Amino acid sequence: MTASPTDDLASAERRIQELTKELSEAREQQAATSEVLGIISRSQADIHHVFSAIMDCAVRLCRADLGGIYRVENGLIAPVALHPNTTEYWKVIRENFPRPVDKSSNLGRALVEGQTIHATDGQAVTYPGLSGVAKGIGFRCQLSVPLLRNGHPIGVLALMRRQPEPYSPTQIALVNTFADQAVIAIENTRLFEAEQARTRELTERTHALAEALNHQTATSDVLNIISRSPTNPQPVFDTIVKSAVRLCGALLGALYKFDGELMHVVAHHNFAPEALNALHRVFPARASRALFTGRAILERKVVHIPDVEIDDPDHKHQTLSQTIGVRSGLYVPVLREGSPIGVIAVARSEPGSFSHTQIELLKTFADQAVIAIENTRLFEEVRQKNRALTGANAQLSEALDTTVARVSDRDWRGTGCNLPFADRRATRVQRDRPERSRTLQGSILPHVPVRRGAYSFCGLAWAITQRS
Repeated sequence: MTASPTDDLASAERRIQELTKELSEAREQQAATSEVLGIISRSQADIHHVFSAIMDCAVRLCRADLGGIYRVENGLIAPVALHPNTTEYWKVIRENFPRPVDKSSNLGRALVEGQTIHATDGQAVTYPGLSGVAKGIGFRCQLSVPLLRNGHPIGVLALMRRQPEPYSPTQIALVNTFADQAVIAIENTRLFEAEQARTRELTERTHALAEALNHQTATSDVLNIISRSPTNPQPVFDTIVKSAVRLCGALLGALYKFDGELMHVVAHHNFAPEALNALHRVFPARASRALFTGRAILERKVVHIPDVEIDDPDHKHQTLSQTIGVRSGLYVPVLREGSPIGVIAVARSEPGSFSHTQIELLKTFADQAVIAIENTRLFEEVRQKNRALTGANAQLSEALDTTVARVSDRDWRGTGCNLPFADRRATRVQRDRPERSRTLQGSILPHVPVRRGAYSFCGLAWAITQRS
């Protein structure tokens, strides 16, 4: 029986409507996938924004009621994005996740089998792991698409409906496309984070090298000043305090000497006049736990105070800290052979800890302060010994002059003894007092016959080089 023209027209109109609908859906899907790709390119550091966009598009275009993206973390399935993003939905999901990657749920089955799992109402209740969640949030149809990276499952994209209405092949294909985009987003974020980590590592290494170079330069400068100032440690102290403040990022600093009883301020940097006056009202001071510098002396170890305003029953000088304007401090003892002889201190105006590198740097400066103090002490000892030796030598020379003056020319000629002395042209070899030799030559030696050779008299030595 031949169809009537009316039937043909109605069939054509239906076909046109179907094609129009398919075209509209295709355009909408293409626009959604393009939108997601744009978000991926703009949100390398915010993968959750990409996941939210994917879930919104998938739920809307596939006419789903619920959705979620799950990642495999430490061998467990864990949710990372949900639609709708409500407290009630998250509560139900968190009661059932994380869960193992196995076939006890459709999500686990999709991961284990590496393929899409399309569960209708009858299939949903087959899996006890899924049925509990289904009852909690009220769905009867689920589509689970694995997220595969190089064939390895790393997550699942799931859509749920409250009615047992299966998803169409077009919708399943679209969800697979969204799953691929989620993998792209995850990989982009992983690569971005890896690059950021490498950049941070390089930056940290560069900073560490620059910091080490600055520290080395500062310690070298101090050593140079030590070598140029063996008699005066003050330039060394001033340089140490300035360098410590700069390299530790501190507000101010000071160096204290300990004489066994009192601590004295010997160098300071960046103190305001009123702060310096407040400091001198307290110091010189006895070493006690009431002062952080005193603790470093008594304990012979570093005292690190991240916040001076934290309750400390031993600290009795809060007014000094407030007047100076400090909130944190580092106090390193200066030790000579284990005994405290001073303290290096730096302080900041804000609370916070000093780094391990900064603490070690201050220890190095403390060692250099010991070198400067010890150099000055040794130099002073040598100078005192030289003064004592010079005085003793002068006394010996005076005694020798007195002895020589008592010996007359006649006394020597009348003895007839064969004492060898040099004539007028003898060259006397005496290292310390050549003027005494000239006295002997002028008053005694011209009258005594001698032979060429080496002789001594009263501790003086000389050589006979010629005869008259």
